[in-house]
Amino acid sequence: LQYAFEFKAPRGRLTHLAYVATSNPTPSLSLYANGSLVGTIPVSASCTMYTIVDPKYSFRGLLLGARCWKVALQPSQVASSAASGPMARISQRPEDCTVDWDLQDGHGCN
Repeated sequence: LQYAFEFKAPRGRLTHLAYVATSNPTPSLSLYANGSLVGTIPVSASCTMYTIVDPKYSFRGLLLGARCWKVALQPSQVASSAASGPMARISQRPEDCTVDWDLQDGHGCN
């Protein structure tokens, strides 16, 4: 994502991060850290595979898991996910989840 928030994850600590993009009533992108809203910026966000792997924009750190949803999660769902652990199931329709990667078994990239 090519957008900046005033947030730095603490070094050496597990931090649950969630980006939520919405279009109603206006396009916006929100960042949550450990279930709490960090900020919202008024942009129409897209996240292509090129952007994800581009060193200029990519995430730097270790991932325990990653999920992508076709729908915007509600703040309560983001908070529940953060409180329950990186790969805990949340109350959302399984068919709305398009990516569900559990990277805790030692496979994947860092």
